[in-house]
Amino acid sequence: MRSRARPRHRFTALAGALALTSTVGLGLLGAADARASVRDTIQDGAFRGPLEDSWTCTGDVTRTEQGIEGRPGSHDFAGCTQLVSVQPYGTYELTATVSGSFAFVGVSGGDTTEVYRWADGSGRTELHATVRIGPTTQVLGVYFHGWYGQGPYQVQQISLVGNLYIPVCPSMTGAPPPSTRAPGPTALVPSPSPTWTGMNCYPPPVPATTRPGEAS
Repeated sequence: MRSRARPRHRFTALAGALALTSTVGLGLLGAADARASVRDTIQDGAFRGPLEDSWTCTGDVTRTEQGIEGRPGSHDFAGCTQLVSVQPYGTYELTATVSGSFAFVGVSGGDTTEVYRWADGSGRTELHATVRIGPTTQVLGVYFHGWYGQGPYQVQQISLVGNLYIPVCPSMTGAPPPSTRAPGPTALVPSPSPTWTGMNCYPPPVPATTRPGEAS
């Protein structure tokens, strides 16, 4: 009787393994799809290549085995900048690992509100900020630097991750739900309405009613 029971147990175990493999496979496909929809806009944010190939720096900034070290002077920040392409209305996540005296990281440019974070301390600190891109911004400056006359700082990595592609919103019927926000284009329409679906996309274009230079 025991010998007859073994194949059944082996079959059950095999079926379970196949089910687990299938689930893992679907999970990996889902993860791959998620990774395909985002990208890091910063070139060499881990500082593995020559600094001058990707960053424009001023002051005493050098690449080390751990990343970047800046030594601000009495009249300079000792920092670097890089221009990156972004999508208007997009949402990006700025992250960085820093240490040392007064290490700043941030983004600025176009009609996007400047966002920055900073830390001061010998231990590693993880900085994080959400960056919401304005309606006309296509290029942002990403930067890091120290502070006048302070000690050296280190940056181990910096990234700005966001949507690879933001689609144009499809034509929608009905009217958007009431909003207390100021009128204007928005990237995300909060919507329980059955006829107006909120999504992360460019607002549909508004037909021009007058030619440039003509009074409406």
